[in-house]
Amino acid sequence: QQNTPFYLLSMTGIEAPADYKYVDCGLSGLDSLFVHIETPEHLMTIAGLYGFKQRVSIEAIQQQFELMVERFPRFADRLDFKARGIPSKWVPDENFSMSNHVRETTLKAPRDPNTTFDEQLFQVVADLQSTPFNFDHPLWEAVLIRASGSDQCALYIKIHHIIADGQGCIRTLLSLCKPAPGQSSTVAQYGGRSAQQRQSGRAARPNLLVRLWSAFLSLLWMIVSFFIVMRKLNAISWYRRRGLRGRDTAHKHLAWTREIRVDEVKAVKDHFGVTLNDVLMACLAGALSDYFAKHEPDLRLEEMLAAIPVSMRRLDDWSLGNKVSVACLWLPSDLSPRVGDPVQRLREVHRRMNELKRSVEPPISYGWLSFAGKFPWASSPWFVKRLRSCVHKPHTVFTNVPGPMIQLEFAGAPMTSYVAFAPQSGGCGLGMAILTYHGQVALSVLSDRAVVPGVNVPKEITASFVERFREYQNLVEKKSK
Repeated sequence: QQNTPFYLLSMTGIEAPADYKYVDCGLSGLDSLFVHIETPEHLMTIAGLYGFKQRVSIEAIQQQFELMVERFPRFADRLDFKARGIPSKWVPDENFSMSNHVRETTLKAPRDPNTTFDEQLFQVVADLQSTPFNFDHPLWEAVLIRASGSDQCALYIKIHHIIADGQGCIRTLLSLCKPAPGQSSTVAQYGGRSAQQRQSGRAARPNLLVRLWSAFLSLLWMIVSFFIVMRKLNAISWYRRRGLRGRDTAHKHLAWTREIRVDEVKAVKDHFGVTLNDVLMACLAGALSDYFAKHEPDLRLEEMLAAIPVSMRRLDDWSLGNKVSVACLWLPSDLSPRVGDPVQRLREVHRRMNELKRSVEPPISYGWLSFAGKFPWASSPWFVKRLRSCVHKPHTVFTNVPGPMIQLEFAGAPMTSYVAFAPQSGGCGLGMAILTYHGQVALSVLSDRAVVPGVNVPKEITASFVERFREYQNLVEKKSK
């Protein structure tokens, strides 16, 4: 284990410093909130699925997670609770055993020989995703899932949100990986500027008077922005979601697609002068519009509410714990007066995303949640009920994480695919996650089985998402000709 390379490949492609050391940040107020808002039907679970085309031994998998526990001792800790189920601190699990957290299973041969391994995994992973953790032990689990009669396998890993936010979990898991043979150990920068670029771009420090005036204007703007954001959050708290209001259930449907490539999305975004995220969000808005048009046409929804996690981590922050906020975005449906065709939908999504990027909503929401979670009222029935009601407002939680652009190796085997899974946005809402890995764009969708009885909603949405993207591709090809 001492000779195992320690790579921390972040979503931005920046490696951790060589002298990185684990720092125990304890249990923050924001961390505790993820236990309070959890229900048996709405688990706060972050998960990922590594795909392999060659056989991987369970012993090699266990060795990697032993290294993870050695590097990040939090994964050998359990929660200690006060009265009324209030988490108080992390304590070592005296009965910690790797066998409680890492196991393997082999799928039965499919009845239909045309069934793909991914299609077999859909319901298996959905059941794992909807299984609650045992709070008497550390809150993580890994399952190696083998295909029948083949070396193909997948590694499903899930971590409770109280341990870390999405970026914290992904960074931790990628620390167990290294570049696959033939891949450069230096990861190309993906978005943002490097520390050297930021340093070289700094202007000369202004004089004292200018700095004081700037500080005053910043303070004034923060005060005004605070009331604007509070007004928006209050309006959302009274909003009653229309659609996706079936019966809550602990049984889930799950599906994903990996048909779209990053270079295809780049070609579309370059043509229309938008961002990759704008293109994907526009396709998602179109896919949700298709769902409502088919299954809930009487609603005639013009807007759909999406909760978007926003990372508040610095680029050099490799700690665990939650440093994430949330922003609310109204997605235009095809019935919106601002949307007449796919191009107008893309333009409208681009405009709204730019407004969101300029908003101070994420840092203010982050500060408010961090502050509120530290006080005793955070566990009071009234506060928990209010918090859970807010979680149930959006139609979907949507997160888009740019992952490593090179192929990685885990436990001695190249990872051919990587899919991420997000928690649902309350009862009967949707949990959607996009992760880019080695040139692939993977979209996953999680929903309650009872949203539309007898219909696998995630399968329909992922298929529609691909169709909507192909629309943009066809438009680009026609105009280029």
